[in-house]
Amino acid sequence: MKIGNTTKIDKFQCLNCGHTLDLATSTTADQAMPTPGDVSVCVYCGHLGVFEDYGLRDLTSDEMYEVAGDERVLAAQKNRQWVVDEVRKKTYS
Repeated sequence: MKIGNTTKIDKFQCLNCGHTLDLATSTTADQAMPTPGDVSVCVYCGHLGVFEDYGLRDLTSDEMYEVAGDERVLAAQKNRQWVVDEVRKKTYS
């Protein structure tokens, strides 16, 4: 399963679970290098953040409302859950 292109990025920490993240995957076939304002979905916990020049920040209330139901974010969450489920199957079977 492939969402889009994956690119190595500077390391940053998830604001929720603290995992170190160093890859970004686009939701399209375009380049995956995030730019300020792009939404991030943590592959470990699913937390949403927003890329800024200095790393990540939490979404504002207005941004949360804006991305709620966004098909790209929903697809990223669905694919993240698929990866988690596949890892669990391999780990516990």
